[in-house]
Amino acid sequence: MKHATALRVHLLPLRMSNAYLIELPAALVLIDAGSPGDTQKILSRLNAFIGKPLRLIHITHAHLDHYGAAASIQRARAPQRQHLNAPAPRKDLYVPRVH
Repeated sequence: MKHATALRVHLLPLRMSNAYLIELPAALVLIDAGSPGDTQKILSRLNAFIGKPLRLIHITHAHLDHYGAAASIQRARAPQRQHLNAPAPRKDLYVPRVH
């Protein structure tokens, strides 16, 4: 009996390195995030997977060509978390930190 593949790996060739997009049945995982100038290329590839949220960006090591676009990708694709039955945060209780 053959089983359907639970995940697919997509290569994303970037300017200075490669990234990999792991496609799971209901979500995406990005392995490495390229250089700062690679943001739009990665986002356009992520946007092709309609209905599959980006759940994780995994950085393999601390070189700029592997983590440089991670923050901008995270900001653009930040998951919107909604908890059922959770009260909205009260803004009147917010106390700013003073450093």
